[in-house]
Amino acid sequence: MELAITFAFILFLIGVIPTYFGFKYNKFRKLVLKTPTSKIWDLHKGLVELYGEVAQSEKGTMTSPITQKECVYYKYKIQEYIRHGKSGSYVTISNGEEHRLFYLQDLTGMVLVDSRNAKIDIFNKYKITTGFFKNIPASAIPFLQKNHISFRSPLIGCKNMRFEEETIAPYNKIYLLGNVQNRFNLDEIPIKPGETEGLIQKGKKDGIYYISDAKEQEILRKYKLRGYLGFACGILAFLSAVAILIYSFV
Repeated sequence: MELAITFAFILFLIGVIPTYFGFKYNKFRKLVLKTPTSKIWDLHKGLVELYGEVAQSEKGTMTSPITQKECVYYKYKIQEYIRHGKSGSYVTISNGEEHRLFYLQDLTGMVLVDSRNAKIDIFNKYKITTGFFKNIPASAIPFLQKNHISFRSPLIGCKNMRFEEETIAPYNKIYLLGNVQNRFNLDEIPIKPGETEGLIQKGKKDGIYYISDAKEQEILRKYKLRGYLGFACGILAFLSAVAILIYSFV
């Protein structure tokens, strides 16, 4: 009986985790639903929702390491399959991310965006797995060579590796939920004609900052599904714990 009670308690604790995330995702979905999309010319300080097109700022762009795309944000991960006896697993051998200040613009104006510390949720990620008859992408080879990352295999041509990269580039359409704040220490970036004075960044009080390449309805569907899945897993764990307790006392 003690073993059953212990197992039921563990299941109960396990159920708390998905339930917590279910509430968290549902809370975020409700925030997105209730926050109206603003026009850039009519921004106010505080939390705003925007949808517009990315344009480079005076800080310029940079080149992403895997796809060699000119962008204002990138995040990448390179993994290699490492054998451990009869089995194996993918191990991360290189990863990183970089940001540049950029403008978000719509038909009414533009505003400067600092994407650091944002939850960046890219739906259209670049992913590729290499190995037998699957070559390393040519665009990634200069980065691999520069950083002395071995990718050739004497048996199958190239190693079994995974490449993943997400970017935000000029002319991309993005959804943004963040805070408008005063611009400080940005004298090197003068305010342009048609630009709204202010800077979009993470809020100091609420901590909300979300950027995605998806439209609002796609984001709502994703977090609705995640919320329901979290609740379902949590309820299943709780019911299993109760069933074990009932069975142990019968």
